[in-house]
Amino acid sequence: HWFPKGEIPAAARGFISEDMVSWTDTATWDDERKMAEYLLEAFVAKGLFEVRGRTEVLSLDNARSEIVVRCDLEIYPERLPGLPKFLASRAKPIVEGMLGKVFESNLGALAKGGARYLVDHPAG
Repeated sequence: HWFPKGEIPAAARGFISEDMVSWTDTATWDDERKMAEYLLEAFVAKGLFEVRGRTEVLSLDNARSEIVVRCDLEIYPERLPGLPKFLASRAKPIVEGMLGKVFESNLGALAKGGARYLVDHPAG
């Protein structure tokens, strides 16, 4: 269960709380391919969004690697509690932009943390 870092935009605070954009992370690591495939889903606001993606560790040469994070975000603003259905299509760009920034920031931080770990714990 993950909680986002970052602030919810003022325009969205009336119908989105931090709890609503927290998520569960289900990932499967493939050691041979050095890749994890994952699914992130809303924890409290079930069905509000899902993110599918993968994180890969690419060997560039004997001394360098690159971590690549890819994901696809699907949001369903019509499922936001308290948001009238006729506003859902108008809210989609706001929610999509906010969640996109949240996941970009959090997944980027996760990749950087993984990179630091690999530097501090080199394979021998």
